[in-house]
Amino acid sequence: MKKLLILAVILFLSVSCNNNKTPMTGLFGVKPPTECTAESKMQFVYDIMHDSYLWADETKDLTQAQIFAHGNEATLLNALRHKKDRFSYIQDAKGHDDYFEKGKTKSFGFTPTVDEDENGTFNYLAIGFVFPDSPMDVAGIKRGDHILGIDGFDSLTILRSDMLQDRYFGGGSEDLTALFELQDRNITVTRDDFIIKAVSNYKIMDVNGTKVAYLHFKTFIATSNDALDNAFAYFKEQGIDELVLDLRYNGGGYVYVANHLAALIGGKHVAQRVFEYTLFNAKYREFDHVVNFEKRPALALDMKRVFILADNSSASASEVVINALSAKDNEVEVVQIGTPTRGKPYGMIGGEYCSSYILPIQNKGVNADGFGDYDEGLIPKCKSYNNIDFALGNIAENSFSDALYYIKNGICKEKYSKSRSLTRVKKEPLTSGFRGMYGIY
Repeated sequence: MKKLLILAVILFLSVSCNNNKTPMTGLFGVKPPTECTAESKMQFVYDIMHDSYLWADETKDLTQAQIFAHGNEATLLNALRHKKDRFSYIQDAKGHDDYFEKGKTKSFGFTPTVDEDENGTFNYLAIGFVFPDSPMDVAGIKRGDHILGIDGFDSLTILRSDMLQDRYFGGGSEDLTALFELQDRNITVTRDDFIIKAVSNYKIMDVNGTKVAYLHFKTFIATSNDALDNAFAYFKEQGIDELVLDLRYNGGGYVYVANHLAALIGGKHVAQRVFEYTLFNAKYREFDHVVNFEKRPALALDMKRVFILADNSSASASEVVINALSAKDNEVEVVQIGTPTRGKPYGMIGGEYCSSYILPIQNKGVNADGFGDYDEGLIPKCKSYNNIDFALGNIAENSFSDALYYIKNGICKEKYSKSRSLTRVKKEPLTSGFRGMYGIY
């Protein structure tokens, strides 16, 4: 594992631990292969899934011939995953380190959205989010643009073909130039490196004399804390009254960044209280520990209420922020607006082998109330749809508009009810693994 990633993992695991035993890497009792043959890599993955994997005691046993019959370690990993596990993946080490530590990536720079009706009938493929300064952004492609086709393939054909999906949405280090056919124009875009802005947008607006701050936060990476501090310094200087935190399209990342964000919001109301209990499998119960909220950061807003916009694209560390702040002993009211989140109450530590990282589910997080059973997603208080026809942060966009409605009226415009079916379903991600998890294509 690269030094920076090890450091981040150690920092996460050693905060307020209740014992002195913490894993130095996420490989625990398994060593990486000394020779990087296909067979040795598959054996390595098999051993990890029977050792530190959260559901190791339920992982099926295979003969060596059955292990090797899978052809490669990624296929084997997918075959061994528990029914609750939609997230464990393998990623090339450089791409992973670039994203999480350096805050850069090579891609087109967008998150696509599949729009379907309640019967699963395909309506359209569209742009949900465009990374600032990415190739897509520079080319002038905007949130809400419909993708009719790419390189002559219509969008439905692409979605039905694993080969085409992998080419256009799977990412990769090779250069790729593609012609995107939109509703009113065709634009050629080349995949390239760009710097990720963890805070893509923040501002303050006056709503009937109330100073409302809006912040869209895209990802929990090593460079995120500085970006968050800059935004919160502005909010603190301006003396805001309400905060709307937008976590749509945020697939997660480092838990220590989630802790910092939550501490910036809650400040004195949560300082040094339980942020999360981290639980491992029965074999490594000695690693179970408690993580406390940070001491009150200098830039903390001490909010007694926060509005959080979230949907199926909000996962992992995004859900940890919501769940941690929502514990009943904290003096912070969390008003979640949108649709249920993706449902990932699990953590990955992982480790490096043969120029790759394996990121299996290795722990589960629960909040101070002991709640962490949200595999089906965290349920919002107010129902609202992510309206891609408007930019994030636009007062005409549904979810932000509904947050402003609550601020003005003290109630949801529409309460969320599980019994009421959604007329439309927007699906993220398109693919599994790293790209799908973090919504970057």
